[in-house]
Amino acid sequence: MSFRNRLVLSFVMMIILSLGIVTILTLTYFNRSALENYKVESELKTQIIDGYFTAFFRSALTSGQFIAQSSAAQSATGKFTRYMDITERTPIDASVYNSDEMAVYNVMMQAKALNPDFGEIFFGQVDGGHMNAPSTILPPKYDPRIRPWFKETQQGLAPHSITPIYLSNRGRPVVTIGTKVQNLQTHQLIGILGIHLELTTLQDYIMTFPEEDGAYIMIVDPAGTVVADSRGSDYYLKEINAEFMPELKPALAIKDGLLELTLDGTDSLAVIGTIDEVDWRIITIVSDAEIYAPTRNALHQILIAAAVLSIIAIAIAILCCCPPERSPPLRLANLGNIGNKS
Repeated sequence: MSFRNRLVLSFVMMIILSLGIVTILTLTYFNRSALENYKVESELKTQIIDGYFTAFFRSALTSGQFIAQSSAAQSATGKFTRYMDITERTPIDASVYNSDEMAVYNVMMQAKALNPDFGEIFFGQVDGGHMNAPSTILPPKYDPRIRPWFKETQQGLAPHSITPIYLSNRGRPVVTIGTKVQNLQTHQLIGILGIHLELTTLQDYIMTFPEEDGAYIMIVDPAGTVVADSRGSDYYLKEINAEFMPELKPALAIKDGLLELTLDGTDSLAVIGTIDEVDWRIITIVSDAEIYAPTRNALHQILIAAAVLSIIAIAIAILCCCPPERSPPLRLANLGNIGNKS
């Protein structure tokens, strides 16, 4: 091989090698950018959801304290109807309340009007008296003192509590923000005030987040129960265990961070955040294929450009190595002979 051919071949190899290096660096950059973009978007959703919950719980705590310290609640000690001896289901609402109950009811409805996401608001007293706003149907022999929201708050050291998930009187899964109602002078316990957050409300809220690029959001309580899922109600209230998404079990031990996992044979990534008030996990999940889809698109464009440039480089090399044959120049002597013959 002549020196010129080797030089041209070296030139072609240098172009191809440069294209390869540029492709690798570009793909690395796109991969990092795609991962970072997904993390930023997921963290933003987490902050929005956390903000919604924080606002709800804080407003529930503020409203509970407001109702507990109202003159209506303070003066209603021992004046609520007791239902422990009634052996049938009992609907209760404003139409059956006495004047003391109505005074508390009006304060409750003011709080509910300012916070439309509140479910039922209720007040159970230490003597077993009870009332609800706006209304409810009590089961037979209803005693508020044995309900989870009452016991959880009464036994706690703090003036407030947030219960684990349980079923309300209507059979709906709820959590309750409980507030101790104490006499402002003697600090003696009058009863427990509760404000429901129905999990169906939370599920409806999560469904407002569209599944973009196959990503979905789950909210999971410390016990592993799916409180809400943006994929729909089919996953609602399922428990993460050996039969349902066991790969997510490690996520319950992570407050904030990433978890690489394989779901149904698909490599995926989970971004995890925490709602501190209830220690619930906000988990955003998407497959690796969806995260790196922009990289695949960029790779296709780069490969097309590299192929075109390589073909051009090879064509130039072929032309340089094998130039087209040219006719030999006519000698001056021959031109002279031609002139003589004419």
